[in-house]
Amino acid sequence: MRQAFLQALRDVLGPTPGIAVIHSSLARLVPPPGFGRWDALYGLRALIDSGWTVALPSFTFSFCGGRPYHHADSPSETGVLADWLLTGDRSARRTAHPIYSFVVAGPEAERIAACPTTTTFGADSPFGLFAREDATTVMAGCGWEYCTQFHQPEETAAVPYRYFKDFAGTADYGDGAHDVKARMFVRDLALNPRNDFTPVVDRLRRDGAMATASLWRGTVEAASTAAIERICDTMLAADKFAFVENGAELAHRHAKLKQAAKQPPLRLAVLGSANVHHLTAALADQLSTLLPDRTAEIHEVPYGQLRQALLDPRSELRRFDPQISVFCDRLEDLAGQPSLDGLAPDLLLDLAAGYAEMIAGHHADNGGWVVVHRFAVLGRMAGGIGDKDAAALIARANAILDERLGGLDRLVWLDLAAEAGAAAVPVLDARLWYLGRFPFSEAFNQRLAGRWAGIALAVLGKSARLVVLDLDNTMWGGVLGEEGIAGVRIGGDYPGNAFLAFQKAVKALTERGIALAVCSKNDEDLALQALETLPAMQIRSGDIVAHRINWRPKSANIQEIAEELSLGLESVLFVDDNPVEREAVRRNLPGVKVLDLPADPALYADALMRSPWLEVAAVTAEDRKRVGSYRARRQIEQQRTTAASLDDFYASLQMKLHLQPLDDSRIARAAQLCQKTNQFNTTTRRYDQRELRQIVDQGGDVVVLGLEDRYSELENIGLLILKQDDGAPGAGVVDNYLLSCRVLGRGLETAILDWAVGRAAHRGWSVLRGPIIETERNTPVRNVFQDAGFARADDRPDWARPVTGTPVMPPWLTIVDTTTPQ
Repeated sequence: MRQAFLQALRDVLGPTPGIAVIHSSLARLVPPPGFGRWDALYGLRALIDSGWTVALPSFTFSFCGGRPYHHADSPSETGVLADWLLTGDRSARRTAHPIYSFVVAGPEAERIAACPTTTTFGADSPFGLFAREDATTVMAGCGWEYCTQFHQPEETAAVPYRYFKDFAGTADYGDGAHDVKARMFVRDLALNPRNDFTPVVDRLRRDGAMATASLWRGTVEAASTAAIERICDTMLAADKFAFVENGAELAHRHAKLKQAAKQPPLRLAVLGSANVHHLTAALADQLSTLLPDRTAEIHEVPYGQLRQALLDPRSELRRFDPQISVFCDRLEDLAGQPSLDGLAPDLLLDLAAGYAEMIAGHHADNGGWVVVHRFAVLGRMAGGIGDKDAAALIARANAILDERLGGLDRLVWLDLAAEAGAAAVPVLDARLWYLGRFPFSEAFNQRLAGRWAGIALAVLGKSARLVVLDLDNTMWGGVLGEEGIAGVRIGGDYPGNAFLAFQKAVKALTERGIALAVCSKNDEDLALQALETLPAMQIRSGDIVAHRINWRPKSANIQEIAEELSLGLESVLFVDDNPVEREAVRRNLPGVKVLDLPADPALYADALMRSPWLEVAAVTAEDRKRVGSYRARRQIEQQRTTAASLDDFYASLQMKLHLQPLDDSRIARAAQLCQKTNQFNTTTRRYDQRELRQIVDQGGDVVVLGLEDRYSELENIGLLILKQDDGAPGAGVVDNYLLSCRVLGRGLETAILDWAVGRAAHRGWSVLRGPIIETERNTPVRNVFQDAGFARADDRPDWARPVTGTPVMPPWLTIVDTTTPQ
């Protein structure tokens, strides 16, 4: 037995002694009965006597959880061989690290033990020494996923899914217990990386660099540590996410976290007379998932202090200055009671009127968005007021809210009765009310928080603009290719009526500017025929702006559709009944939103309507025109291919560029453009309506750019913000310049900057400057200043163009300028 163990190690180590780092799992090798400690030590001692230095992992991860470490008494948590060697061989010693220690014996043991280990996997750690000395890494009975050496090149390459973290605790290295710290390069759990080093192992095998020996019922494998490091370094140099199986997702999320660090936090307030703490916590959870590129700060008013917080000009709420405020009181909460029983109607209506005045006052003072819950009857009355009278009272209270708040902009209503009716969970929890005055159940808190988070996404311009739909068992019941057009189910009895309801819900999205596309694994001619001929179909070919019906991967098809429509992938919501297809899209296109449809098609419509990515805060005129603009884009691209020259193409479009001042009719669209536009956006400064007004009040120009052509009526498609350059007297700055991607490639990009130079002349500026703040998505805008004749000064990071002469506008563009020069 012992000879077999020794021989297997010799077979993979080779003839020349060196350092052998042996990871082991005797349980997986399944040694024969009788094999024990002294048999294993016999093999290890034979290696040491022949000149090998043996290093056995004796890791103690429990130190990270607060357990004290003792160099002699803390057992190894990575196999028994290390403990056997430490206690059974007088020459063995343990390296001084409370987490990643090794039991070492042999000629190089002292040198390994002397490693200072500034960081766990760093150059001065045993792992760094193993790489430099080309130790042999041995996996005896355990898979390569347990090989810790892989983390050394990860640390050297500074992979973005790990970070340095200090673990503090008590350790005794033989000189008494004392406080120590260990700095480790740990996985970022917020990113949830899943390591996969299979590509390295496969490469070692392909290159013939892996030695293998059979031992009992398992396998012993070994490879050169230097070879491992070379392969790792090469792969990580090409792709920092090469060793995580969810690399595309991690790269996306990492980029989002970087963006979040550059953006100011989104400020939200949850305002109620009851205890809103659980609601606030639920909203924080939702936003952390749905809004990875923006941090959120949430303010909650302490229980019973809503009136004071709203009326006191020095309150913490006033200082917090929320961008979105949620008023979530029920009538019961205003009265401070668990139900409406015994409460005088006149009192309740007075409370509703005072509540409406407080909301209106906050809306006027704050200037941000406000979400208001409508009142609802959520529980049965024990006596006194009956159900009918309660409903009438609630209607009168809601009428008071409507009368006072109905005409306000930047206000979103949330129908609490509709939410309660659609919820498949308890709405109220009497225990929570009596324990802490919490108005709703925990499950309903999550549902409400999901709606609020969706409204926040809509306010920030992060809602979906395109829904990409599967066909089989998504738009209709059944598989078209197997059952034929006559066999698929749409309309009639269940489940056809459920698919019909879902299609109606989908089609309703187009009324607020959300476009529809189809991505299906089917025969194209048959699928299009089904769309056109099935009598109950609500969505026909004319309702979709693009389709890919073929047998290619859906991720590739969605990518093509987005490029065809000049849409970023983050504007796409994918809807498919097949969880395998959904997961494939998530992995390959992490920017795409994916709707998880329930198993029962009867629940499809509700799942769609509850998606936070389809929430709406306000619908602008441009939203309603958007679907038509995607169709017009097709016609324009066809026109481009037939034009004799680029100027002829531009002239054929008959474009009129409208330069318009910011006013009440355009401010909602201007703020929406600021929030939504990512690709052609010079600085990605995200101004809301209040901030845009402040720029104008302070003497800046906020120019709303509108475009009409032979295919499309007037649509506001961009924004130009000009300010006095505070750092350079007599100079102006293009604070932000953005255009919808749907109008790129028509020569407008530089023409608008030519107009801006003329505007600068009216302002008396001698030079116009323009910065580019690069993001991961604004590649299309990075050369716009250079293309418009701006030059970069050596001592400044931005671009500049002297304001001389009168800029000449292109002859194929009609300018309609309704701005007033300052």
